[in-house]
Amino acid sequence: MKTIHKILFLSIFMLIASSNFELKSQVCPTGFTPKFKILNINGCDYEVEICYKCDVTGPYNSLRVVGITKLVPACVQTWSIDQITNYIWDYLLSKDFIDELFDECDNLIPPCDVPFTVDYYIERIEDICWYKKNVGGLIHYYPCYSGQVYCQTIWKICRLPNNEYRKDLYYGPSVSGNINTVCPSSTVPADPALNQQTDCFNIPTLCSPY
Repeated sequence: MKTIHKILFLSIFMLIASSNFELKSQVCPTGFTPKFKILNINGCDYEVEICYKCDVTGPYNSLRVVGITKLVPACVQTWSIDQITNYIWDYLLSKDFIDELFDECDNLIPPCDVPFTVDYYIERIEDICWYKKNVGGLIHYYPCYSGQVYCQTIWKICRLPNNEYRKDLYYGPSVSGNINTVCPSSTVPADPALNQQTDCFNIPTLCSPY
């Protein structure tokens, strides 16, 4: 009987774990791949859900953040959500993460200022409208109207002689969607009660002020 109970428990656990993974992976748009990173941001650990796209037709990758979760509720965070997202994007455009991304996309960074080399680009897609959701006591930040209201910039990347990367703004910042219609408030609401979520609010991006 104990064996049967153990098998049943493991089966239920695997089903829940599988469902959670599928729910997370489904947030990425078509053509994008999910990736999860644990970052220590100002002393608190966060799980960051990222979607990336490797363009198969040319030297072009796309990045977007689709979820932010503080993993330890008791950890006191003194930074605002816009400072947290700024930190995340600084990391995503750092040499360490770019190298990791290009390994997955099987890309190479061209040298700077060398004639006849192919330029390389990264598209940074920042969702502007977000909401907070309380799941099991953890506060998750998720985009509202994902893919409909966002800030777009495109960065040209090249490799310097010291193997560091130079990042130059090539396009943008440009806003897509009507912020005043879907999330006019920039006031971040208080954390919601268990299994509840907040209304949508906007957070600063490279397109600010709106």
